[in-house]
Amino acid sequence: MDLQVKLSEIPTGSSAIICHVSGDADKVRHLMDLGFTSGADVRPLFSAAAGSPVAYSIRGSVQALRRADSDRIFVHPSSTKGGAA
Repeated sequence: MDLQVKLSEIPTGSSAIICHVSGDADKVRHLMDLGFTSGADVRPLFSAAAGSPVAYSIRGSVQALRRADSDRIFVHPSSTKGGAA
């Protein structure tokens, strides 16, 4: 089964592998420039008190995304919590 969920649905401390980014070309390019590309391992680190933005560990850096942006990124959840996939 090919389970894909939105990045915003991944719990803090878990990890996932990016499948694809959706949206208009400018938004997709912006997210890809930040490192959110197919095959990359991503892990939510922490969120603001209101739940958005969320800080993500991606390709050796930390990037904060609003929920609207993390809803554009589709991932395969990792089976291990807190580790690299």
